Amino acid sequence: MNAIDESAIAIQTFLSYSQTFEQMVKTGDASIIVPFLHIPAILIAPDQDPILMASDSAITVVFGQLIQQLKDAQFDHSKLTSINAKGLSPTEVIISGTATRYKDAAETSILQSFGFTYTLRKSGIDWKIILGIIHGIETAITFG
Repeated sequence: MNAIDESAIAIQTFLSYSQTFEQMVKTGDASIIVPFLHIPAILIAPDQDPILMASDSAITVVFGQLIQQLKDAQFDHSKLTSINAKGLSPTEVIISGTATRYKDAAETSILQSFGFTYTLRKSGIDWKIILGIIHGIETAITFG
């Protein structure tokens, strides 16, 4: 497979992760996100220290806290507004884009808009998130 094919597979993995993330928040089951993350994985969000998740249980704890934060904020769903990918090597792809979180299905009440940049690494035959960074919309990366 060439780098373009691998980037497309990595994007599909990220889209599946995004759908599972929403399901995770709705069900409250943080364990369903574990298969999408590399061990170890790092999460970086604004105004927080980087979070190293070095085990399945660490991922479950971190995402369990995120579930509670989103439920407290009345999260309904997210919508990706842009997504770009670039293969860095046969085993690393960077994905960047923007998303909006809503409080309602009609998308009339915005909870948060943000940029994201993720690095996915091929682990065996699967692509897994090894680094996730949440940042401002204006700093989302576009590849040309």
